[in-house]
Amino acid sequence: MGLRSPWGPLETVERALTAVGAIILAWLAVSITVAVLSRHFAGEPIGWTFEIAEYSLVVITFAAIALVGREDGHVRMELLGEVLPQRVQRVLTLIAETISLLVLAAAFVAAVAITAENLADGTRVSGILRIPRWLVLAIMPVGLGLLAIEHGKRLARAVRPGSTGWAGSTGSAADPDTQG
Repeated sequence: MGLRSPWGPLETVERALTAVGAIILAWLAVSITVAVLSRHFAGEPIGWTFEIAEYSLVVITFAAIALVGREDGHVRMELLGEVLPQRVQRVLTLIAETISLLVLAAAFVAAVAITAENLADGTRVSGILRIPRWLVLAIMPVGLGLLAIEHGKRLARAVRPGSTGWAGSTGSAADPDTQG
């Protein structure tokens, strides 16, 4: 019996958020199709459909961002990294993960502040539905915070003694923290 990962609950949250994003994406496909058919056959579009689609794209993006980061599904340049010596790859990984973690931490703090400000002000988005803006923004600090944790985990792995390789070599299959 292997060791259980201390990150199990975090991974469960990431998978649940990604599932929510997938459900929203499926709903978007159906609702936009219905709106287009309504416009074509009835001459009347369903007005709120495209408004909800805009907000849903924000939710989908930030709901899945941490899982994509953990599973190494983001875009990166590997052309140079893979041919460099292991020691240089490790230094570049440390630099890249440190910068990523700092940027994500700053973005998280900003997202929390903006969401809280919109909640306190009672700001609503313009449009048909007039949804409270904080409802649209609330997923941003969640996704950014989870992604910052993922980059913190990568940084911790990169500073371990004996760690080698480019950041791209630390995907979930090679991640000892996700084995269990």
